Amino acid sequence: MHLMLDVLKNIFGRKPNAIVLDLDNTLADDFGSEARPQAMEFLQYLQKQDYRIILWTNSSKDRAREIISRLKFRDYFVETIYREDYDPENTGIYKDIRKINGDVLIDDDPEEIRKNRANGKVGYLIPSYRRGQLEDQELFKALDRLRL
Repeated sequence: MHLMLDVLKNIFGRKPNAIVLDLDNTLADDFGSEARPQAMEFLQYLQKQDYRIILWTNSSKDRAREIISRLKFRDYFVETIYREDYDPENTGIYKDIRKINGDVLIDDDPEEIRKNRANGKVGYLIPSYRRGQLEDQELFKALDRLRL
């Protein structure tokens, strides 16, 4: 599905402001040991375009902070939401980006995308990233499809 910037402007009445990103299998592999190819360039691009970049992860705070630090993602996020912040009992509460004034969610979990779309938000389902997929260009495909 191609969502052009004009369509996004019609949805929001303005250019989208807050891009919410998942960590595991979206920006990094499932072990958190390797950044998705072009992740840094993707984050730099969003930052240069003055988007508020928010990380919302189902990982624990300790695990996510270690990954964010090791992969050098720390300086790109204006806010980080960890599992303890929204689902401390790990009961499967979804990432409701309305609660943080998010405009677009990019995540590899189809259920997260479905629930946010049902709430009138834009959700972009990105294929899960697995370690070693060196030719992966899905982050920039997302930019192109969303016209960000």
